[in-house]
Order: sequence, then structure tokens, then C-alpha cells
Amino acid sequence: MEEYNINEIVKVKKLPEIYQQLDKINEIVIEKTKNIDEILEKISKLSDEEQEEQKSEVKDYKTYLNSLKKDLETRRIEIKKSILAPYEDFEKVYKDKTTKVLDDGITKLTNTINTIETKQIQNKVDELVTFFNEYAIYYHVENILTFDSIPIKINLSTSLNSLKKQIVEYCEKVSNDMVAISSEEFRDEILLEYQNNGYDYTKAKITIIDRHKKLEEMQKQQEKVELEVNEEEKVIQNVQTLCSAPVEINEEVDNENDLEISFTIKTTKEIYQKLLKDKLQEFKHFLQVNNIEYE
Repeated sequence: MEEYNINEIVKVKKLPEIYQQLDKINEIVIEKTKNIDEILEKISKLSDEEQEEQKSEVKDYKTYLNSLKKDLETRRIEIKKSILAPYEDFEKVYKDKTTKVLDDGITKLTNTINTIETKQIQNKVDELVTFFNEYAIYYHVENILTFDSIPIKINLSTSLNSLKKQIVEYCEKVSNDMVAISSEEFRDEILLEYQNNGYDYTKAKITIIDRHKKLEEMQKQQEKVELEVNEEEKVIQNVQTLCSAPVEINEEVDNENDLEISFTIKTTKEIYQKLLKDKLQEFKHFLQVNNIEYE
């Protein structure tokens, strides 16, 4: 195959000349690939064995084209770097002489604007704090509400009148809530929850009422458990009393070896269910195991 020198074909010149060189490169790659379809067509008509024999030549052809492509790509990257080098030098000088100077000036102006706007906002805050303190006293919420707890957004775009209106409305809202809370059964707890949850009266009320409902349920459950324990203790005491009392046993003797014993237990249904029933079952099992007759 024909040898070639990429460095000689593609030289770094002015862009129009480089474009002309691409036409020459295009002619070369077309020349190198023009026989592919013909070769593949011939191979497709061969037997399997003949195709295997031709495979090495096809692989060599592919290797050659890959090598050509690699060489062209390497040269393309070199040309790209050569073309970009002057621009990169220009860009560096440009940034030093223009962008850097402009950025420094813009930064200084930005800092000055920020300083001025910060003072403007602080002045607005100071005026609003004074305004809030007056209306907090007027609505009797000075011990409940703080300026920082009012949900207003202070910025340059929002007017003072608008912010003052929001303050008045919120102070009035809290004042009305306080009146409502004062009539509640659990007012102290609701007031504390109200301050902690961001001055939401409805939510605070529901929270405290639900809490007391749960406490009542727990108290009832506790009382039920205590009552059951007391009842069990009474049952145990009754059983102990019953067991300590003398038991009358009727004994009848038919002969020297036989003995018939009968007795009656008097107790309550509750004691029987809780304590005696299982014991009597055990006694019955004892009689069966020992072959003792019973009725």
C-alpha cells in the first residue's frame, strides 16, 4: 500500500489554506476506501472455507485504515493546538487589559451598593421596631409577642406602609387570640403551646385538648388495672380464709380396707373460676393417676 506523510499533507497555515488541504485529505481517504464494497461483495459469494482464507486480508485492510485514521486524528489535534495558541495568547492579554479592570471596578461598586442597601434596610428595621413596640402595648401583647416573631419579610422593595399594616394586623390577631385563650379550660397550657408553635391558636387548642383526652384515657386504664388488682387480692384473701377454716369430712367405712370420703365446698362463682377450677382439675388428675375411684 502507498505510504504517506501526514505532516507533509496537512501543514499549519492560514485557515483558508487548511480548508484546501482538507479537500486533498478527502481525496486520499476516498481512494483508500473505494474498493471496500467490491471486496465485501466478492467475499459474500465465497464458501465458508474461502471466506476464512480471505479473513486475514480483510483484517489487514482494517488495521491499515485504523492506522490512517489515527495518524490523521493526531495531526488534527496538533493543528487545533496551533490554531488555538494565538487566540489563547490574545485571550490572556484581553483579560488582563479589559476584563480584570472592569471586574475590579464592578466589585467596588457592588460593595458600595451593598453597604448602602444594608443601611437602608437597617433604618427600615429600626423604624418598624419602634412602630411595633407602640402597637404591642396598644394591643396588650408586649409580653407575649416579639418583633422577630412577626412573619414579615423586610426588603427594599416592600414599602414601610405595607410592613406597618402587617404588624398591626398581626398584633390585633394575637390580641384576639389571647382573649379567646383566656376563656379556655386549659388556658395556661394552651397559652404556652400557642407561644411555642408560632402563635397558632387553633393548633394549640387542639393539641392541648387531645393531650388531656389521652391523659384521661390513661387514667381510666390505670384505675381499671388497680381495680382488677384489688379484686384479685380480695379473692386470694377469701381463698386463704377458706383454706384455713376446718373442713368437715364424712367418712363411711364398709370394711377394714375401704374408706369413702365426701365433702362439700361452699364458695363464690368468681373464686371458683379464678382459683379453684384449675386446682380441682389437678386433684381429679391425681385421683386418676393413683387409681382412686371417685364420683
